Amino acid sequence: MKKYVNKVVLVFLSVIMIACNSSDEEIKINDFKGFYKIKSISSIIPVDLNNDGLKPNNYLQEIKSNYISYNGEIITYAYTNELRHNFSEAKPTRYQSNNNTQFFDIRFPIKRIN
Repeated sequence: MKKYVNKVVLVFLSVIMIACNSSDEEIKINDFKGFYKIKSISSIIPVDLNNDGLKPNNYLQEIKSNYISYNGEIITYAYTNELRHNFSEAKPTRYQSNNNTQFFDIRFPIKRIN
């Protein structure tokens, strides 16, 4: 009986040792960094960013349209999401300490509000 138990324990330990063997496979990380054209920005809360009296949920349309100042002057910012310098950039954050971190910064367009 003792020999049988020893054999079972030996087989069990062998299986555990084989199962715990380290693998040399490289872990693949998604590389999502780059420039992205903003196609839409929406908000649950409607907001009027250009003082035209309309409060849509389409934030991108609000920043692309003309701005009406407090004295009625129409200001054209000429923002367009077609130009590369207006694209958002996804990249690792400047504060990360680990190259495997998947956080990123996205630059959103801004609109001046008086």
